[in-house]
Amino acid sequence: MRENGVCTSNYWSGTAPGPSARMMADPLNHDVILSKVQDTINAEIKTGLTLSRENHALAENFKERHGSILKELNTIGHFTRKVAMLIQDEKHKLLQSCKNFADRWPRAYPYHRMMTPKGHILTHHLPHYVQHWGTIGLFGEDGLESLHCRCARFQRSAASLPNTRESMLCTHDHLNLSQYFPATRPEPTTRRMQRPTEAAVAKADESAENAQGDLE
Repeated sequence: MRENGVCTSNYWSGTAPGPSARMMADPLNHDVILSKVQDTINAEIKTGLTLSRENHALAENFKERHGSILKELNTIGHFTRKVAMLIQDEKHKLLQSCKNFADRWPRAYPYHRMMTPKGHILTHHLPHYVQHWGTIGLFGEDGLESLHCRCARFQRSAASLPNTRESMLCTHDHLNLSQYFPATRPEPTTRRMQRPTEAAVAKADESAENAQGDLE
């Protein structure tokens, strides 16, 4: 995952942040990652490192099982983040992906048949909101986060004013102007995910090998 730019957080039990989760759901990325994991599992089975029957069962069709879930999550993520009303074809694709996700989950994860809370939202609540409102992205927090970023820039511009009230009014006026006059908005910045260095990847792999040696 690290080699393909997908990072996990050190907190929340190694879950992936939003950008990494979307990268993992992208078919171009998860196809490569799942293939590498499948090859590693098969190699461990051949060398006898994986002896548990449960692990053998989980190794069967590993790429297909996980890929079927990630494929639907990629479609769901794409249409739920669209900040606009969805056309009929888009709503149909989104609702179909939610249904496919619900159908494929028990087969993909036979040892974890109970749906996670977020998975429950995708299968039982998201379709209702899409059919009722015709959109999900308009209710997302992305727009608010974007506005917060713009407000923070205007606050920095007004930070030199000695009076706190004047500084807040100046920030408010700049924010209002930017809503009606796009030319007054600050230039957007793009965040680039920092890929781990080769040294960091090598060190992590060495630690994993040492841990595996200790287990043997």
